[in-house]
Amino acid sequence: MISVSGNKTTFSLEHRIFNVVCFIGFIGCIILGILNYVLDMPRTLAILALILSVIVGSFYYISRFKNQYQMFVWPLILLFLTAFSYFWFLGAGFQGTTLYGFICVFCGAIIILPEDSKLFFYTDGIIDAVNPQNTSYRFEDGPLLKFLQENKDNTPEGFILNLYENLVEFRGDSSFEDDICMIAMNVD
Repeated sequence: MISVSGNKTTFSLEHRIFNVVCFIGFIGCIILGILNYVLDMPRTLAILALILSVIVGSFYYISRFKNQYQMFVWPLILLFLTAFSYFWFLGAGFQGTTLYGFICVFCGAIIILPEDSKLFFYTDGIIDAVNPQNTSYRFEDGPLLKFLQENKDNTPEGFILNLYENLVEFRGDSSFEDDICMIAMNVD
């Protein structure tokens, strides 16, 4: 009999958890695609769910049967979080089931992250900040990427404190136009 997660002697615990998350994601995306179609939701939701099932199924196959999974951890997490954001806006938001799926994906992502990963969540008040010269703090044209590279080894508390100080310095005398909320954590 073939195990969904893989053999304990061949696969590490993280690898087996990744396999299970991929398998459940594969089945879940198929069900989501069918339900979106049957419930007459926007067709793009059904199509996206079925496309996701093919991608996640491919990740599962390569991980489980080709024994390669580490290169797919971050793509899987980003793929699911991006897709569920899309589902959220096209679906029913809090009234729909997307919230529960998003919570499941988030918890699964935390479980399969490699050791010593760092997570940083923030509201758009940070990337929308501009200085008096009207320069944005965004990744493309602002100092945020440089800050992230310079502070990647900092503790979560130090990271947030340094980022806030850097942001205040960047803004100068300008006031913040939007709220700022940050969460940083280490995954051990």
